[in-house]
Amino acid sequence: MTTIAIDFKNKVVATDSQCTHYYNDNNLTFIRGKSTKIRKLGFKKYLTGCGISDELNRQAEFYKQYGYLDIPRDSDVIILIIQDVNNKFTVDKYITVEYYKNYFYKILKIPSLKWECTTYMDKHTDFLSVGSGCQYAEGAFRAGKSAKDSVESASKCDCYTDNDIKVVQL
Repeated sequence: MTTIAIDFKNKVVATDSQCTHYYNDNNLTFIRGKSTKIRKLGFKKYLTGCGISDELNRQAEFYKQYGYLDIPRDSDVIILIIQDVNNKFTVDKYITVEYYKNYFYKILKIPSLKWECTTYMDKHTDFLSVGSGCQYAEGAFRAGKSAKDSVESASKCDCYTDNDIKVVQL
């Protein structure tokens, strides 16, 4: 996974750079290096997320081309669309949820994935963190640390978060 920290008051997004890859066939997770997890989509609009890096990259490219997210192919993904429009800082948090389609007159139920979205706005939220180290980042932020320092604190406690931190100021 990863750790992402968003400071709504200062309009700052901080992420670590560690990449996790997942093999569905063997049920193995391994760390495969570093990646930039904050992708620019347009003027003051960014996509970031945690989970399977291949799926995040695919979704970012799809969003750039069509302006919305594609149907998810992996259930272990959280995507954040962050934007600052007309001085309104918002984050749309997309998580994958499983639902069942009924086929053959409801005899056979086949699982499928879809997005569930929650919107966070600066007037209601001061901090948001997601990923495997989110509790550590939240605690550090509540203790007075910046978004960047919160991710760094999480990297000391969470093996899936590293201390190579990228920061975007919107």
